[in-house]
Amino acid sequence: MLLLNWVFGPVWTCLYTAMGYGSHLIANHAAYSLSPETKELAQLGLNLYYSQLALNFAWTPLFFGVHKVKLAAIDCGFLTANVAAMIYTWWKVDRKAAQLMLPYLGWSSFATYLTISIYQRNFSKKARRGD
Repeated sequence: MLLLNWVFGPVWTCLYTAMGYGSHLIANHAAYSLSPETKELAQLGLNLYYSQLALNFAWTPLFFGVHKVKLAAIDCGFLTANVAAMIYTWWKVDRKAAQLMLPYLGWSSFATYLTISIYQRNFSKKARRGD
């Protein structure tokens, strides 16, 4: 499967725009909600947001920089799980914010699939043996 390089720029622009607006909505709930439960959930959601950003930013140097494809695949798996947990938490606070993250969940799932596929095709024991 071949993904054209020009797709990545527009996709990431849309994803980061949605992520930014969604996190803004959740941050407002964390700061201004009158409900202690909503504030607590919003803060948890923001913590998940920050941790997924770290996992997201770690993928590129792992994959392209140091060529640790297996670690990049693990990172991507944790990223996707983190995004799913973030959406679940955000849904309890602001459904619009959570819905904005659904394309990102799809994209990170696809990225996980691609990274694992690249690892399996190029670095697994079977691939090294030439079977």
